[in-house]
Amino acid sequence: PLLSTVGLELTGVDTDAASFSADFQVGFAITEETDFSFDIDPFTPVGGTIKHEGTITFNDMVTIGEFSIGFDGDRVSETASGFFVADTLEGNGLEILFDIGAPACWRSPILC
Repeated sequence: PLLSTVGLELTGVDTDAASFSADFQVGFAITEETDFSFDIDPFTPVGGTIKHEGTITFNDMVTIGEFSIGFDGDRVSETASGFFVADTLEGNGLEILFDIGAPACWRSPILC
């Protein structure tokens, strides 16, 4: 419903994975190409990506997919956490779809 408020209607899905929650319409399997790394204590992302397989189509016109969730410390800002979602489907000319916002706790631990 949120996507339809900006004119996007989900019209196609190509994935074998089940959604992990009833709150989500689509699930994507994590592939073996995943190379995300982090330090454990405290949790600190280092780099790499979590790669998923599958595609979704909006309005019978735009297909995106083979998503990856990556981290790049150079993308960290007041509003961005450094995590981003990218479309790695070949041939559609899209790359980074959006940055994932920075929660207030990441920007200012005093607020938490």
